[in-house]
Amino acid sequence: MNVEPKTVARKFDWESAKAQIERARIALDSAESLSPQQELQLLQRRAMELALEPPAVPADSEVMEVVGFQLGDEYFAIATDFVLELTHPDSITPVPDCRDELVGIVNLRGTVTSVWDIRKLLGLKRSRQGDAQPSVLVLGKERTEFAMIIDNVETISTIRIDEILEPMGGTRSGRELIFGSLRDGRLLLNGDALFGCVELYIDETG
Repeated sequence: MNVEPKTVARKFDWESAKAQIERARIALDSAESLSPQQELQLLQRRAMELALEPPAVPADSEVMEVVGFQLGDEYFAIATDFVLELTHPDSITPVPDCRDELVGIVNLRGTVTSVWDIRKLLGLKRSRQGDAQPSVLVLGKERTEFAMIIDNVETISTIRIDEILEPMGGTRSGRELIFGSLRDGRLLLNGDALFGCVELYIDETG
């Protein structure tokens, strides 16, 4: 007759387990403890970090929001204060016997708006004509003043006014339309000068 060996139950050694836990606690405390010199260095480093002032947030009067756009291979920007909308009219109606800069007129929700190509005024080559749906930047403040043909719209960004450089590029006659140059090379148009430019309005008295 086969007799299966009896299974001997071992008694759990609680004392040994407690000793192991205590040794682990002591080792952890030792790893986290610092010498007096190390504590002093840590306190000095934290004091220096707290003493550093956070970068000041510029006031609204110190920054300008601009929309960037392309005219051919040249990059420009204008303050969003002067921009009402970007649109893509299906067609632009030509106006006979007008200056070459005048591309035509469009009806924007009941408002007849002149569309201009300002490249000649800036000393650049004229824009392509005949695009099925050209990009048009509508300019104005309280009301629509006029619109201008552009090739591409870049992202809207915020710039610091004190980082605007002296204007570079453009023709001698077009420099009055340039407010300055941005750090990335874009020319910042002067919206007030554009609105006051007699060459960008249709003479309706004739």
